[in-house]
Amino acid sequence: EKPTDDEARALEVAENSVLRFEENSFAYHSKNLDAIVADILFDQNRLQSRELASYICQGVHRPLHMENRGVKGARFYVLKYATMPSVLVETAFISNAGEEAKLSTRPFREGVADALTEAVLKYKRQYEVTNGFSR
Repeated sequence: EKPTDDEARALEVAENSVLRFEENSFAYHSKNLDAIVADILFDQNRLQSRELASYICQGVHRPLHMENRGVKGARFYVLKYATMPSVLVETAFISNAGEEAKLSTRPFREGVADALTEAVLKYKRQYEVTNGFSR
């Protein structure tokens, strides 16, 4: 999946750029076959991952009164080889004083955990109803 906006593209490049320093990293040992397999695995779960991300995005911002930044897509290294729907969730940023303060409170962290749990369960119920087919 291509990054959805300039910010996602820049973040993808920055996050993945350090991989060239890792001797055993995909970037270091990249071969055409490896890239093809990675693309197949990534594409196989892309639609389901986006659906899961939508459930999470909707489920977290409402009860916690968080800004909904929407679902973004990028080929982060940690997601490339996942063999199931997978997402990265950023609920708050410690570089933001207000969000950092929220993160320091137990009720907020528990609220995040509860919202994430409920979103994953909603996705699971929908997945089971549709036998794994995307909407």
